[in-house]
Amino acid sequence: MVPAPTRKDLSSAPLPAGTYYWHQLIGLAVAASTITGMFGKFLAGGLSDSLGRRILMVTACAVAASAPLFYFLAVSADSLIGLRLFHGLATAIMGPVGRAFVSDIIEESRRGERLSTYTASTNLGTMAGRSLGGFLLFWGGFLYPFFASAVAGAVALLIAFRWPKDQRHPVELFPILRRMGEGFREVGSNRTVLITSLVEAIQFLVTGAIDAFLPIYAKVVAGLSDWQVGSIYGVQVATTLLSK
Repeated sequence: MVPAPTRKDLSSAPLPAGTYYWHQLIGLAVAASTITGMFGKFLAGGLSDSLGRRILMVTACAVAASAPLFYFLAVSADSLIGLRLFHGLATAIMGPVGRAFVSDIIEESRRGERLSTYTASTNLGTMAGRSLGGFLLFWGGFLYPFFASAVAGAVALLIAFRWPKDQRHPVELFPILRRMGEGFREVGSNRTVLITSLVEAIQFLVTGAIDAFLPIYAKVVAGLSDWQVGSIYGVQVATTLLSK
């Protein structure tokens, strides 16, 4: 296993042999959950239209509650990437299904406002989790932030079980696939949706790179502690809420 680069390694050139490989593994591990999300969102949104929002959200919350406990079993890059692929199921399902549920219960005239409030709330949770995770990591080591994530996922799972059952169609494979195919064709033929998706993809490309390597830069190059790294993400909360 190639050792992690030191502060001197990252602040001088050229980097020692193997450092680039180490960086690639970090990027791949961070991106693995997004890889699952790309394909999972296609399926999750379509399946929720047929099977209902509740069963998909319960599945996502079950993954969110269990995945953090498995990180302590990841002892290699391969096992960590595999676990990240599994963990990506949670966000892959929660994203489209949560927004679809909000759209179901809000009248059309106020849908944009309510969806922005919903996304702002999810962003607040993300940023608060990063800040809290930094403090917990600084205070007690890796056990505490992962355990806190599992507890939060379990609470979400209990809430998801309280949703009313909303299955819309019988569980029949070919009709479900047909409805999903019709939805994909409808979206794929809408130029406005495709342009919006491209813009958002570029946004995620930028933020994904920062999210992956800012903590490393902050610790190794800037010499910040864990709680300070978490606070860097926390300061984005106010900007995110106001802009949403």
